[in-house]
Amino acid sequence: CNITGNLSGSVGSVTGNVGGSVASVTAGVTLATSQPNYAPAKAGDAMALTSGERTTLSGAIWNTLTSALTTAGSIGKLLVDNINATISSRSTYAGGDTPGTATLLTRISQALSFTAGKVDANASVSLPQANIDAIAAGVASQLSGQGSGNTLVNHDTGGIDNFRCVTTDGTGIDGVQISAYLTTAWNNGNPSSGSLLATTETGPDGRWKQPIYLDTGYSYTLVFAKQGNFNLMTRSLTV
Repeated sequence: CNITGNLSGSVGSVTGNVGGSVASVTAGVTLATSQPNYAPAKAGDAMALTSGERTTLSGAIWNTLTSALTTAGSIGKLLVDNINATISSRSTYAGGDTPGTATLLTRISQALSFTAGKVDANASVSLPQANIDAIAAGVASQLSGQGSGNTLVNHDTGGIDNFRCVTTDGTGIDGVQISAYLTTAWNNGNPSSGSLLATTETGPDGRWKQPIYLDTGYSYTLVFAKQGNFNLMTRSLTV
């Protein structure tokens, strides 16, 4: 039968369409796909939440016990496994050498030990004897020179870069051979190997690689020579 108007009481079932509003439904309702508002939710759909619902949801997430975060591969399990102590307690590095530190360690022949907790002017350093010998040899090569005199002579004798070898534009000349003779022997035409007192040569910057040693109280002639670069040149020097 057809009913128009209001219906009160219980209705066992309804087939067909119901117009108007329904206060409540106690059994399941299947929407026909032909209904204009039919739009079933699917994975990935956005949810429109009220501010209260968002607060409730975020609170539920942050209040989840760590003991419940057990799904392998989840962000929750990752945090539980790795942030298992206060971050402030992790103040020391106990891992292995990274490529950078490994490279650095290969350049240090032996670990340095200091007598104090900090490096200062009073700290002592322990090095292998081979390293000490190499350092000493390097220093000696810079300080040693030819000649048996009592006075050191180098490119700065008589003034800064006084005997430095340079081109007209100030560029240093490498490999210039410098020989020292007594001026009396040089002027007498006797620059033989027997009268040669000392030799050295210049480096890439035109400065002498090693000093020479000449006695005080004499006049000397310094002879500068480099084949193919410039002709023989002499400079006078009184020590």
